[in-house]
Amino acid sequence: MTDTKQRRDFELTPREFERLCAELAELDRKTAADDRRRDAIEAQLRRAIRDQRDERRDIIKERRNDIRQRRKELVEERALQREQQREERRAGINAEALTNLQSRIATLAEQTKEELHQERGREIAQRREALGNRVNGSGATMKEQG
Repeated sequence: MTDTKQRRDFELTPREFERLCAELAELDRKTAADDRRRDAIEAQLRRAIRDQRDERRDIIKERRNDIRQRRKELVEERALQREQQREERRAGINAEALTNLQSRIATLAEQTKEELHQERGREIAQRREALGNRVNGSGATMKEQG
């Protein structure tokens, strides 16, 4: 700001900008124009153009950042909603039903173990019987031969 005041170079309104452009055009027409004034006007116009560009860039950056922030917030909100829906589904199974289900699973597992144990016992008994039959059959044959 102090630099701007020292140069007597305040922010130009569109009307002032046009006035300076017209004055510059008038100086171009005059052959005996003061080069210093011409250089000062050109410098002021360049600064005004540069400042407007910078201002527009800043506005564009702010808008882009706002859009990114909104997108990020939407993603986080959707993730939170999905998590809440999962929690609601989990909470949808009441504790009593869950306990009953777990006890049924345990009972089935125990019954399956018992059935496997009984089936295994039957297989062992069948093998023993088959082995005994072989032994008794071959023993009878040996007695007959002897």
